[in-house]
Amino acid sequence: MGLTPHFFCDKHEPSKEETPLLTTDETEEEMEENTGVLEAKPKGNGLIKPASSLAFLADQGLVFERSRVAAQVRVSHLKLKGRNDPITEELGKRAHDIERFATAKIVERVKAPPTYPWWSRVTGAYPTIVGKIIGLIESFGKFYPVGDPLIPAHLQTEDGFYKRQPVEDNEGNFHIWVEGIERLPNRAAIMTLGGVTPDSKKVAGELLPYIDDLKMMLHRFMFYGCILTGNRYKDFYDRYKVRKKEELINSGMKILPTPKGKFCEKCLVEREVPATTRYCPECDTRLSGKQEPEGILWLGHFDNICKRKIKVLFICHLWEVWRAGLGLPTGSPYPIEKLGHTTFISPWEMCDLPAEMAGKTANA
Repeated sequence: MGLTPHFFCDKHEPSKEETPLLTTDETEEEMEENTGVLEAKPKGNGLIKPASSLAFLADQGLVFERSRVAAQVRVSHLKLKGRNDPITEELGKRAHDIERFATAKIVERVKAPPTYPWWSRVTGAYPTIVGKIIGLIESFGKFYPVGDPLIPAHLQTEDGFYKRQPVEDNEGNFHIWVEGIERLPNRAAIMTLGGVTPDSKKVAGELLPYIDDLKMMLHRFMFYGCILTGNRYKDFYDRYKVRKKEELINSGMKILPTPKGKFCEKCLVEREVPATTRYCPECDTRLSGKQEPEGILWLGHFDNICKRKIKVLFICHLWEVWRAGLGLPTGSPYPIEKLGHTTFISPWEMCDLPAEMAGKTANA
């Protein structure tokens, strides 16, 4: 996956004297005496994140994808008016070339343990999509000040030492690097980061609690890899949809076709307007999404609830395989641990192909 092996404690070989829990009060001489090694200061302002090449490629691949799409949209709009812009066309071609280069490198680097032996056996788990998902999770890595309680326990020893060499910033403070997957101790954390929880919505003026690009890539996996391609995640979606519908109907809910109009919160009426219309034609109030009366669930909303289960299941499975492969704790899913549920879906149950076929299909 492009992750540097020595970052992980199961492959890390500490020096003769493991690094103690340093404080900013120590002098360089004291630190050198405590650690045996004094790591060079990073150049530039602040700390230099040791993010993997896969994380960088995923980010830049999406950057140039947006540039390419923006150029294509501009060119198509100009053609409608009988105009052309050679500069925009050239920019689109160059952005596409860089995007393809980044995509090719992502495909090369994502074929590595611990996740590849699993997802390469899932039909529709294309490396161009899964590679960006993994890369975006890797980009979630962060430096924590020495002594921060959020530093995972597996990076510390019982006698108060760190298993990872601290890095000094330009102000003389020391930090411990924590990988993205290490910052996600449970399934709820990876679900929040992926934007697949029910309340994962953008709110004006507030920071996103999730990575927007990761949410988009999970949607692409759900739609292109599962719904259109068909695999065991799609089979799970079909079964869940039937079961959820029966559950809702038995509870008194009605599932009705989604209305075509939009809702005006000031007029308190539904407006049948084109999809591009954003404001009420009567009072000029911004139109909201379709409001569901009590006891009614629109069919489109119901279908999105079921599709979200694919994203939740896949990202949790990826998280479980990844952490287990690094020797990190995974625990039991919340419904089993806290709610008394007994059904557990293993990541390996969702593999469509036998182990000997890993990486030998269209996914590769």
